[in-house]
Amino acid sequence: MNDSGFANSQEISYQYDKNGNRTKLTLPNKDEIRYFYYGSGHLSAIKYNDSLITEISQDKLHQEISRSQGVLTSQFKHDALGRLTQQLATLESASKRATTNEHIVRRNYQYDWVGNLTETEDLRTGKTPYRYDKLGQIQLAGQELFHFDPAHNLIEKETQRIKNNQLTEYQGNHYRYDEFGNLSERRLANGEIQTYRYNVKDQLIKAIIQKPNQVKEEWQYQYDVLGRRIGKVRLENGKILANSQVEFIWDGSHLVQEIGHKTDRTFSYIYSHPNSYEPLAQLEFAKDNEKPTGCYYYHNDQIGVPRDLTDEEGNVCWYGRYTGWGKLKESYQANDTIHQPFRLQNQYCDQETGLHYNFFRYYEPNIGRFTQLDPIGLAGGVNLYWFAPNMNVWIDPLGLNSNPFGFTHEQLNNLVVKAQGDYLAQQAEANISPKIKDSVKNKPYTLANEVSGSAMAGVGLDFTGGLATSRDKDGKINKCGYITMCGNVGIDGGAQVSNRIAYTNASTSTGLSFPSCTDVSGSAVGGIGGSMCVNSSYLGGDDSVTHLLVLP
Repeated sequence: MNDSGFANSQEISYQYDKNGNRTKLTLPNKDEIRYFYYGSGHLSAIKYNDSLITEISQDKLHQEISRSQGVLTSQFKHDALGRLTQQLATLESASKRATTNEHIVRRNYQYDWVGNLTETEDLRTGKTPYRYDKLGQIQLAGQELFHFDPAHNLIEKETQRIKNNQLTEYQGNHYRYDEFGNLSERRLANGEIQTYRYNVKDQLIKAIIQKPNQVKEEWQYQYDVLGRRIGKVRLENGKILANSQVEFIWDGSHLVQEIGHKTDRTFSYIYSHPNSYEPLAQLEFAKDNEKPTGCYYYHNDQIGVPRDLTDEEGNVCWYGRYTGWGKLKESYQANDTIHQPFRLQNQYCDQETGLHYNFFRYYEPNIGRFTQLDPIGLAGGVNLYWFAPNMNVWIDPLGLNSNPFGFTHEQLNNLVVKAQGDYLAQQAEANISPKIKDSVKNKPYTLANEVSGSAMAGVGLDFTGGLATSRDKDGKINKCGYITMCGNVGIDGGAQVSNRIAYTNASTSTGLSFPSCTDVSGSAVGGIGGSMCVNSSYLGGDDSVTHLLVLP
């Protein structure tokens, strides 16, 4: 155990069939999630140890048309374009009948000619209309109205100006940022004040929460070397509050287990496919219990957002209604022990702050944007805080770059690799010798951290990535970066990486570039290219001096 009370290491193992499909995932406690396929790799069933979690039926196009969820059978209908138009959940004994009274879950969807969701009709929450502008940005969600400036910032009036895309006020909430662009303070309309602190990697490491007439709360967050959040604890007078630790266990970029020390409960999460971020089931374990004390099933909407949670007997244990940007505005909970932290895909809601942990960043659902700059810079869009035009069609499971729902896991892998290069470069900067740091005080400089290496996960990847911080003679700070990749790799693979720091007494400009690299199919990886803003072998001009520092 480390000083925060978390395990120093956890082991997860995998098995695959001859087609490369994952057939088994073994968790740190030796429990197994097993996957079954038909044909070349179409998922047909999932088991937890020997217990059946779901059986899946698909049509001739391999679209899912039904799945078992405890005693319920969920059925799905799609239009000619593959969009979900209806989902029903009924008792198995009543699955062939269609009387309304037997529906545990019923939801209908309507779309316009460009694919935007225009209306939903829910068994519990009724109809919700949606409207969009010509750019696909959400204008109406139920009774909510939204307006944007030309840079996609949410505004309340047309005359409002947003400097550096840093929203400072919206609907009574006020926001402040630090010198690196991270959200540092949030003053809510109800009088609550939240203060945030970050490490050199721009990861949120502490939240201080002061609610009116209440004792101040302080929470601390911990991450692994891949940037994944592995735990959080509550502090009291600078010390860890007994049994406040919550541990998170990861399968690549998927949260698979959550361990709460206060409640002595462990939650195992199963997704609808090994490559999907849509939650399928949650298994709850009491301390030292080998068998689950509860199994709960997620019923997600057309974009993968949980709307209902049922138990093995088909009872509704939780359901929620969301705002237009994914904040849970009201919910039903059968009892206080029900735990449902998921929001938008791969977002975990922290009850203490209301922020959603979104893998590489945090998401503020009140304003539909991230609290930190995008780790992949301009590759994620010109507005580095932007989430997406709307949450009805777009997803961003990694907090990097929004995509229309349905994009491939291989594309996600490429994005992960890009971000990992940037992340490791920041690690290198954090370890640079004080001598070099002292030598650049009050002088123009460029400090570049280059990461290069290779990884294997069935297919090879070679990459070089760099992040440069520059200051000109007037003290202005610029940042630029570059990443070159060849091949395609999943983040589950092992990697060999080396870091190098280069320092020069010349400054450079702001930017981010991805020199194109051709993969085996002859197309540029990620579909982007361009020239480096910093040359990796020589950073300075005619009068500059370059120093190299190689890190182990």
